[in-house]
Order: sequence, then C-alpha cells, then structure tokens
Amino acid sequence: MRARNVYHPYIMMKNEILGIMAPWLIDTGANVSVMSNYGRNQGNDIILNEFSIGNGIYKNVIFLLQDLRVFSGINDQKQGGTIGTDLLCTKVLFINFEKAKIGFFKKSYRPPLGLIRLPLIEYSNSPDPEGLPNIPTLVVDIDGYEVKMQIDTGKSNDGVLQSISVNQQLLDIIGKNHTLEKTHSETVNVSNGSFFNVSHFKATPTPILKIGDFEIPIQDLELQPSLSLPFSRNEPIGIMGMPLLSLFEYIIIDPFRKECFISNNVTFGRANYVNKCMEIVVSEKMSETV
Repeated sequence: MRARNVYHPYIMMKNEILGIMAPWLIDTGANVSVMSNYGRNQGNDIILNEFSIGNGIYKNVIFLLQDLRVFSGINDQKQGGTIGTDLLCTKVLFINFEKAKIGFFKKSYRPPLGLIRLPLIEYSNSPDPEGLPNIPTLVVDIDGYEVKMQIDTGKSNDGVLQSISVNQQLLDIIGKNHTLEKTHSETVNVSNGSFFNVSHFKATPTPILKIGDFEIPIQDLELQPSLSLPFSRNEPIGIMGMPLLSLFEYIIIDPFRKECFISNNVTFGRANYVNKCMEIVVSEKMSETV
C-alpha cells in the first residue's frame, strides 16, 4: 500500500501566556478549549476579551489553562492550545486532510455537491450545560450492530492503519463473532497531566465498519479504560480518530443542522502525517476549501 500524505488539524495562532505563535489543535473530541501555560502557574483559566479564529471573532472567551508540553505539536513547536467544541459548535467546520485547509463557516453555507450526508445523533450549536459533553456523534454499523461513534479530530494513532477506540461493551460485541488477539499495550498521556494504559487488539476475521456507502476493515481495536467519557457510558461506544477520518479527503461537521458530510471517495493505505500546520481559509465560499 502506498503512503498517503495527510495533515493533522493544527493551525498557527497566538498563545497569550508567552505571547508567541504556536500550533493549536482543532479537536472535536474535546468539549472545552485549552491554552497551554507551558508549566507556568497562571491559575486555572484565562479570559480573553476578544479571540479570533480565521475570520471569526469571539468575545469573552474562557480557556482552561493546562501544560500541553507533553504533546509534540508541529516542527518541534509545542502545542499552544486546543480549540474544543465550546467554540467549534458556533461554526460549521470544514477540514481537508489532504490539501491542508480548514474553514469555519456560517450556518448559511452551501455544501459542495456529491458529498455523503450522515446525521449526527449528538451535537448541537446550543448544548445543554447539564448534559453530556457536546461531541459530534453518529451511528455506524459494525457487523450488523448499530453503534455510536464519536468524531474526534484530535485522536491520533500515528502509523496505524484503520483503527478505532472502543469501550469494553463494544469490544465484547465484536468478540461475539471474532477472535480477539491482544497485540500490545501502551501508556497514554492526557492534557491534564495524567497517564493511563490502553490495550490494542486484532480481531479475526477482520470486522467491517460501514459508514455511508463505504465498508472499512478495522485492523486495530484500541480498548480504553472506563475512567472517563465516553468510555464510561453504559453502552457500546467508540471513537473515530485520524486513522479513519483521514481516509476521506475532507469532512464537514454542522452543529446547526446536526449532520456531517464526508467526501464521496475513500483512499486506503498507510498515512504519512506531514509535519505542517493547515491553512485557514477565510473566504465564506466553501468551494475554496475543497
């Protein structure tokens, strides 16, 4: 299989703690936005009177402060922050993984023709503050079972082909018709400074995930501990991160219509993640992002 050049959804923006430009991660799997304090004691959060992303301006934005130096960022520049769905849910998000373009559009946008529409069962431009974290979630088919799957642009499994993260309930369902072989374990760090162990499994025969018109063989199952959402939910649930999302040239996530769109083509093969930030498209024409 040939390697595909794809880009993680990083954009260059200013970190107000150090006053420097740094790569920020566009993370649909995080429901709060975070600014790196680079290990400095600056309190628990910071409030900015004005904050801009592309041609969008946000007023009185609260960022959680955490030390994000554990994350590599881009070109040896440590991650300056994370843009979560508390901000992303106010715009229509468009990411082109192969052309390294990203756009934030108004709800009156017109999606390009020929895309595959997928309804979102969880995600809103006006989330319930007492409800579940506001993460875009759709329903996919795995071996005939309808399963909730979160869309997480911040989840990366570098070097892994088609991989999803699962909780124990979903792994048990897959294990009904497949032989599960544990391949390895690893320690994962998260932005709050904690660490936990995850285990990886190979299922034989290979399970098939159906999304839209596509059938994707799942080559790696990453079992997450039931320590936090969504894996602590008492139902089978998983996460689609970059190993699956980057199979599609681009994706649109719309919190207003509660739907997402994926390109009508899929390219299999090992991903070669390019160490470069994406370009922010400031035009309101989505066609310029495709």
